[in-house]
Amino acid sequence: MIRKVADSKDFMKTVGRVMRKFVKWTKEKGYMDEEEYGISAEVVDELKDELPVVTELSDLIYNYIGNHPPGDVTETRDGYFTVTKIKPGKLWLGGYMGSGEDIGPVTVSDEISSICKVGWTICLEMGRTSTGWVMLGSGNVYPR
Repeated sequence: MIRKVADSKDFMKTVGRVMRKFVKWTKEKGYMDEEEYGISAEVVDELKDELPVVTELSDLIYNYIGNHPPGDVTETRDGYFTVTKIKPGKLWLGGYMGSGEDIGPVTVSDEISSICKVGWTICLEMGRTSTGWVMLGSGNVYPR
């Protein structure tokens, strides 16, 4: 849903409930066997509570970027970054183009760092300034 639908936190809460019912319905109607149902139900249960949180986090990151102009940027990188470490007001991001190198610390709001989880993936444009890496643009946040 996150990759295809940009909507509100409340909508994503509804999506989680509906997907759980849909998975159960497909098993009851014989469209999936017990093993497929077990795997699907587990994934839905794991992600349904995170959908509204990653939606909120995407909005927070977007607003943070808009309120914190970067200054002079000497290098940029964009792509999908995985959160590898979190401290209050700081994120470390890895996985850029398979480099194995972490970018960080990246300064963010305490609210962003308190919501974010290690392992989540964020679509970002990053820029290096004289004071370190900053977020220049953002897309979605993915719980896995």
